[in-house]
Amino acid sequence: MNWIEIDRDENGFATEECTREALKQIPIVIRGYDELGEYHHLLTEDSLECDKMAIFKFKTYTHYLPIPKLEV
Repeated sequence: MNWIEIDRDENGFATEECTREALKQIPIVIRGYDELGEYHHLLTEDSLECDKMAIFKFKTYTHYLPIPKLEV
């Protein structure tokens, strides 16, 4: 598993293509950085409406990691 960089446009917003690809792979973990260091945020179907805009709008979020689904 490899972290995938969030591709941003000239205004700092995640590109439509990057957002579309990331959301196809939910659940995903989003990695960000702030003055305190690195942090992670889980994005699931249940949290999508609350979190989607903030995660892909703010530059502090830099990468995402798809979480493999367990087939039972």
